[in-house]
Amino acid sequence: MIDILLISETRFTTKSYFKTPQHNTCCTNHPDGNAQGSIVVLVKQTISHYELPTYEEDFLQATSIRVRTLPHELTVTAVYSPPKYTLKKDDYESFFSTLGPRFMAG
Repeated sequence: MIDILLISETRFTTKSYFKTPQHNTCCTNHPDGNAQGSIVVLVKQTISHYELPTYEEDFLQATSIRVRTLPHELTVTAVYSPPKYTLKKDDYESFFSTLGPRFMAG
């Protein structure tokens, strides 16, 4: 059984629907609403977690959850950056700073 799954380039829109038994689906669509990019974090319902605000820029979209673990919480993030953009170190540092002190991004 899958615990946490990060999926990129789903091409979801607000009209898309995705659900699996025993999992929560957290999704971020492309900011312009077209069927491009988009990411999903699929997390088993028995894992204590909550969804964080999405990150929606043309150059990078991200869906993040915070898993309640002991002694610290862990942010797990699915990230999509379209290849037509050239991100700089500052772009990544700015995004990573929104994730908290302990995170995994894929």
